[in-house]
Order: sequence, then C-alpha cells, then structure tokens
Amino acid sequence: MIPLRNLMLVFSLSILASSTGYTQSTAPVYTILQGKFPTDIEESTYHDGKGWKDLSLAEDGTFLDTLNISNPQYVHLSLDGYDTRIYLTSGDEVRVYIDSAISFEGSHAEINHFLYQEHLEDEARGEFEFKNHEMVFKKKEVAYVQYRDSIRTEKLSKLTKLPVGTEAFQDFHQQDIEYEYQYDVARYPKYYSYYFNDYEPTEIITSFYQNVSVDNEVHAQNYLDYRSLVGLILDKRIKELEDTTLSPLGADLYVLKEIQSPTLLHGRLKKALYNFTVNDEDMEGTRDRLLAVAKLDKTKDLIQEHYEVISQLKPGNAAPSFDFENYAGGKTTLADLKGKYLYIDVWATWCNPCLKELPYLEKIEEEFQDANIEFVSISLDDLWSQKTWRNMIKDRQMGGVQLLADNGWGSDFVKQYGLRGIPHFILLDDQGNIVSANVERPSDPKLKKRLQALKL
Repeated sequence: MIPLRNLMLVFSLSILASSTGYTQSTAPVYTILQGKFPTDIEESTYHDGKGWKDLSLAEDGTFLDTLNISNPQYVHLSLDGYDTRIYLTSGDEVRVYIDSAISFEGSHAEINHFLYQEHLEDEARGEFEFKNHEMVFKKKEVAYVQYRDSIRTEKLSKLTKLPVGTEAFQDFHQQDIEYEYQYDVARYPKYYSYYFNDYEPTEIITSFYQNVSVDNEVHAQNYLDYRSLVGLILDKRIKELEDTTLSPLGADLYVLKEIQSPTLLHGRLKKALYNFTVNDEDMEGTRDRLLAVAKLDKTKDLIQEHYEVISQLKPGNAAPSFDFENYAGGKTTLADLKGKYLYIDVWATWCNPCLKELPYLEKIEEEFQDANIEFVSISLDDLWSQKTWRNMIKDRQMGGVQLLADNGWGSDFVKQYGLRGIPHFILLDDQGNIVSANVERPSDPKLKKRLQALKL
C-alpha cells in the first residue's frame, strides 16, 4: 500500500503539472478511502454524488482511492451485496474492511458503523420483497403515516445517542431522516394504487410535499431522498398540466424550465431519456432541446450518447445480439432463435410495473402460440439474485424463453438498446432484424393488432 505522505506528494506534483492553473498552495485537500475486501469480491463500486466509480482492488483485496470533497457528504458503497453509506468530510482517512460484515477504522469510524447498522435495519424490513410489499402498502393513509412516523422517531432517537463530537453529523443526518420520512409518505399513492384503483390521496398525504422547494442544489447533492421527493413532485405537476397535447418528453421539459439546480436537472433529464426513443420523428431536434436544458457536461454527454445509441436502432437494422443463461439450461444467443419473430420483454423480479404486465403477456402468448413468433423474457436481476428469478418463474409457471442477463443493468444488451427503464419491449423479425426497438407492451391493445398485421 502506498504510504500516505508519498501519495500526497504524487498529487501535489500532478496538480502542479496540470493545466488547471492550480499551484501547490491552492491544491485541494484529498480525502483518502482505503481498506481491504475478500479477493472473491466481483463488484466494488462507490457513488460520490457525481456518479458510480470502480474501486480498483489489488490482488490481495486492498484498495486506495482519493476523493476531492469540500463539504460533508455521504458516499454509497456497493460491494457484492454489502451495501452501505459512509460519511466523509474534507481531509478524512477512512478505512473499510469486509469479513463477515463491514467494519470501519479511521475518521468517523463510529458514525460509519452507525450508518451501516441503520442500513441493515432498513434492509431487514424488506418492504420491497413481495411478501412484505402488500403488508406495508395496503395500509390506510393514517396507519401508513403512523408506520413511517414510528421509523422516523426510532431513527432520530438512535441518532441522538451518538457521542459528543458528532453534532455536525447529527445535524446533517437529521435532515436526511426528515427527507426520507417525507419521501416515504409522498410515494405512498404510487404503491397503494397497485392494489386499489381510483385512489386519490387526501391532505394527510399531500401535505408532505406541498411546501418542498424543488430547486435546492445543496440538498440535491447531499440527499438521495430529497432528489426522489422532488421527482414525485415534478411527476405530479406533469399530471396536472392543462396542455394535454404535450408529449411525455415535452411535459418533462415544460416542468423543468424554471429549475436551475444542475444536479436535479441531471437526474430528471436522465429519466426523461426513457421517453426519447427511436420512435421520435425528430430525433435531432429532441436531442438539441434536451441539450439546451442541461447544465452539466456529464448530462450533455449522456444525452448525446443516448442519441447515438438509439440512432442505430431503426427498423430494418440488425438487432444487437446477446448470449444469456437460459432457465431451461445452458445459454441462448440471438442466433439460436433465428427463424422466428421475437417479442422480447425486458423485466426484473423487483419491478412491479413489470409484474403487472405478466398476465397480459401470458394471454398474448396463448393467442399466438401457433404463430411463427417466440416470446422471450430477459431479466435484469443481478446474478446474485438468480434464485429469486428462478423461483418466480417456477411459482408463476411463466412460459416462453426465460433468460437472465449476464450483468443486470451493466449488461451490454442494456447499453446497446439505450434502456432507461423497465418494463421495455422489443420486436424483431425472423432474421434478427429490428421491427421496433420500443414496441407496445402486452396490456396495450395495439400490440395484438400489430402482431396480427404481420400475418405470423
């Protein structure tokens, strides 16, 4: 491992040699993140508020990375199922180790252990596991708010028990707990509506986001649940727009016109790319309108990259290939399925909108069981959750060809199709060429008409 004094010398020299204009006297104070993980760890990444980055592990599992941090912030670690947040400030040296659990040494060790325990408690509630989802989100409004309030109260109580000297973190984290509480209540209508139709939230729920600022850059950088809460508010504003002629993408751009926060704009424009597809009749014009709103270079790069990807997905072009694990055994490639039209459902076991499409997909499969078409489902579940994937296929007796993508959301398949959300549906012809890279979902009556028109 490189000694810290030598590491800082390297950084000082590199800064002097750069073209940024910095001198040694203005060099930033770097925060050091280092530690050791088991050598069989396959995924080791962190999110520093700007994006996901890899932790490069040496052969013995050790790592050392540096972050340029000016204000206190969380950094999210994702380590083959060992997930947590750590708290960092400028000039810290934080050491992270994994044995049977995550442990910490160095700066803020007690605080980071506290955050890890909080994460384990959140995970233990398992709200998005199928068995618990109904139990939580079928609660009536008052009972649901009381449930969220009890979690908030417990977290605040534990926070105040941290020792003297952690007051700055306590203030920082209290705001996070409050945003988590607001967001958890504000998202209630979305999930309650999965079980009960024609539901309209009362003031018991809506009061939680009526007075929230939707343009706070500092909070956008620090608090994930603040960004999520703003997202719900903007979604609500879109639904309430009087101009019903706007496309989904046009509505996104309309509600963003008064927002200045680069971080919030990045998140919303990234989400808006879900509606920027090869079906757009003016792809270049749409790209330019998105670029005009973006403030960060990474946002502009993302928009341009997405445009370039979907430009390759026009009807008649050869479809990107794949080579994925088959539930029935072995692996399956696109070439293996040549000779039949393919209707591809990109989904995941944790995706509730995906699960809502399954009964409709089953019906379409039955109606076209004698046609020259194969129904292929590609799951984006992570490899470590393939047991869940297999159990769901078995329990639901799912038909068609069931495949598991090789790297979840990191799969080349996802990148080549420019996927920004699921469920997503693709139609290919019997030669492996694209008919539509963004075709109607099974619940849309237009899909049946489209397939009938092909005279399969």
